[in-house]
Amino acid sequence: TLEILEPNPQVPRRAPVVYVHGGGWIICHKGLYTAELAFLAQHGHRVYNLDYPLAPEHPFPMPLRSLAHALEWIMRREGEETALHLMGDSAGGNLVTMLALLCADPSVFEPIDPGLCQPQRPKLRSVVSLYGVLDRTSWIVNGFPGAKLMLHSYGGPAAFAADVGPECALTPCDLPPVLNIPCLLATGSSDPLAESSRIAREHWSNVPARVDSIEYPGESHGFFNFHRRPAAQRLRADVIRFFEET
Repeated sequence: TLEILEPNPQVPRRAPVVYVHGGGWIICHKGLYTAELAFLAQHGHRVYNLDYPLAPEHPFPMPLRSLAHALEWIMRREGEETALHLMGDSAGGNLVTMLALLCADPSVFEPIDPGLCQPQRPKLRSVVSLYGVLDRTSWIVNGFPGAKLMLHSYGGPAAFAADVGPECALTPCDLPPVLNIPCLLATGSSDPLAESSRIAREHWSNVPARVDSIEYPGESHGFFNFHRRPAAQRLRADVIRFFEET
C-alpha cells in the first residue's frame, strides 16, 4: 500500500521520490513518515510513501518483490520516461539500494528469485540510503539493538553465515557492484550502522556512478525522524541538494 504526497504547486515541479520506511523489516509503517517527508513535497517532489509486507511472515525476498511491483505501478502512473529518486532509512535503505541494483542489472537477481525480474523497471535518477543495512554482519558486531532478531526474521538462520548463497543475498554487499546511478549514503557517526555505509562505499568504490557519503557527528540511528534536531535539518538540506545535482 502507499500514500501520495502531492507537490507544492507554487514551486517548480521536480522528479518524484519513492520512500521506503525502516524498522528492521519487521515493524513500522508508512504513516510514521508522512510528516517527515513533507519537506520533499514542499520542494516540488511528488512523494510515494510505501508500505511493504513485513517479516517474519513475509521473509526475503518477498518485500523486494512487492516493492518491485509498486515501482512498476508508479512508473505506469508517472509515465515510462519519468525517472524516479529512491530513498529509505535503515531497512528501507537496504530495500531501496537493492531495488536500484535490480533496476541496474536484473540478471543478478535471477538466482535469488526469478519473480523479482518480471516487473517492468522504471528509470531511476538516484538512490538515498539513510543509515541503511547495507551489509549483513557489521551491525551485529557493533551491537545494534535487535539486529540478530531482525536478520533471523528476514533471512533465516542461514543469513548469519560469513558467505551466503543467493537464498540469503539480502544486502547490497552480498551482490556484485552493479550500481549505475548516483547514490547518497547518510548516517550518524554514533550509529552502530555507520560502518555498514562505509563498507558499502568501499564495495562500490570502482563503479562509474557517483557515490557520496556524509556522516553527521554525534548522531545516532533514526535522527532523520527528529526533525527539530539541527542535524536532521542539515540532512534534509543535503538530500535536497543531492537531488538537485542528480
